[in-house]
Amino acid sequence: MPLLMLSNLEQYCPEAEKFIPERWLKTEPEHSKRTHPFVTMPFGFGPRMCLGRRFAELEIETLVTKIIRNFIVEYNHEMKFESKLLRIPVSPLKFKMIDRE
Repeated sequence: MPLLMLSNLEQYCPEAEKFIPERWLKTEPEHSKRTHPFVTMPFGFGPRMCLGRRFAELEIETLVTKIIRNFIVEYNHEMKFESKLLRIPVSPLKFKMIDRE
């Protein structure tokens, strides 16, 4: 996928090899202004944008909200990926979820 290639180029995504999730937040101008806005567009853009985008994003937000509301989520292991059509984790995902009660 060309987006995977673009997201690994320093000219479009500075410090591409580092895990900096803040780079995608619009509220973090230090990181977000340095990353090209069209590097990743999973739902497309413009008149040909995916019709299900809003529904998919709403479902993702609802799921993440429920998980964060009910659990403390930790991940203290190195995550290894393999690049095929998408990036797929090859190491086990060892999330630690502690019930908030």
